[in-house]
Amino acid sequence: MTDIKKYEPLWGSWYVDDKLGEGSFGKVYKVHKEEFGKIYEAAVKIISIPQSEADIIQAKSEGLNDESARSYFQAFVTDIIQEIDLMSAFRGNTNIVSLEDHKVIEKSGEIGWDILIRMELLNTLSSYVTQKPMTEAEVLKLGINICQALELCAKHNTIHRDIKPDNIFISQYGDYKLGDFGIARQIERTMSGLSKKGTYQYMAPEVFKGEEYGASVDTYSLGIVMYRFLNKNRGPFMPEFPNPITPNDRENSLRMRMSGEILPSIKNINPELNNIVLKACAYDRNKRFKDASEMKKALESLDVKNISSSPIIEYSEITDEMASKVDKDGNLEYSESHILCNMFNIKRLEKISNNKLPYHFAKKAAKYMNEKGEVVVPEKPNAIKFESFIFDAFMSMDSMVIMRVKREDEFAPVKNKEGEDSPYTARALYRSFYRRQNNKEDDKEEELER
Repeated sequence: MTDIKKYEPLWGSWYVDDKLGEGSFGKVYKVHKEEFGKIYEAAVKIISIPQSEADIIQAKSEGLNDESARSYFQAFVTDIIQEIDLMSAFRGNTNIVSLEDHKVIEKSGEIGWDILIRMELLNTLSSYVTQKPMTEAEVLKLGINICQALELCAKHNTIHRDIKPDNIFISQYGDYKLGDFGIARQIERTMSGLSKKGTYQYMAPEVFKGEEYGASVDTYSLGIVMYRFLNKNRGPFMPEFPNPITPNDRENSLRMRMSGEILPSIKNINPELNNIVLKACAYDRNKRFKDASEMKKALESLDVKNISSSPIIEYSEITDEMASKVDKDGNLEYSESHILCNMFNIKRLEKISNNKLPYHFAKKAAKYMNEKGEVVVPEKPNAIKFESFIFDAFMSMDSMVIMRVKREDEFAPVKNKEGEDSPYTARALYRSFYRRQNNKEDDKEEELER
């Protein structure tokens, strides 16, 4: 087991903070450096080749001596560096993880190398979804962003072949990025007994069966990723949430996909989005999207107004169509108002404070100064105000209780100088409230006297 701290300072200036995660092929650490009083942060993955002493023993049991075993594993290091060079060619693309530097360190007195890869600091999709379930709008954006990454791959004649949540990352600005690019597959070839079940979960049938394949294997895997997050974190043929999952369920799910069973439709989502995902995941490759550009075009054609992003909508963003939308029983779908009166568990607040909330906008009439230096008070909205709201964090709550109250009894806002929601209307609401309260007390006294 390699201690990364023995290589400090990494690249002459970077120091290790915390371990971010550990997978089958390496460990990822958060690192920092300080320069002119400013702190810079990044992530570093350290990969050891070979992965364990058992891999060396396995190689020698097949007749390799020390010299030939060293050459054998060094060839894998060379292949990994080629994959790293490919990732470097993608640097600066919004939807591909930016690789900033790498270093290969040969171990002294033994067969082995440590490969250090420094990249931008991001959150993995796998860890992101443990904090909050993804909305349809987020899954739609995920699909479009990864299609954009795959378009760039196509320009470099590259098939990723390992698209899964662990290889998808999300930036602080909400952009989804694709990473890895074959590094894991190269390491996989050095290992004596690796289980690929995590990869099988998203693998296209032709890859699973060892057949020839093309670029549609990537859109297939992307479709399976989208299916899972649109289906309450359950892949095709898995027990419906919240039923428990067993190892046999995973095996049955894989068997049904690989035998060509038609994937069931995803319940309670936009029908067009459902059709796009099912087309991407078609067993017959000729029935899939021919490439990422075609899939992206289909996703971008969806009317985002009909894609669910949150059960709570900022009032300025509700269209006339949404305001009059009713459910199957004829009740308004957007029927309640949130008065921004909340009580939170402190630990839950601390957790959600790490999540970046989306921006909403409101059109406002803002005073401004014209070229003559005169203050102008516009009659119509002339500015856009960006706001973030706590209600967007509700989706990440483990549990939540809603108390329904009468507006006239609990809500007397002061938002404007005059007119609606002004001090005048607030005073009127208070007077009306206490008048009703007094009448109730009088009624009680009369009842007692009787």
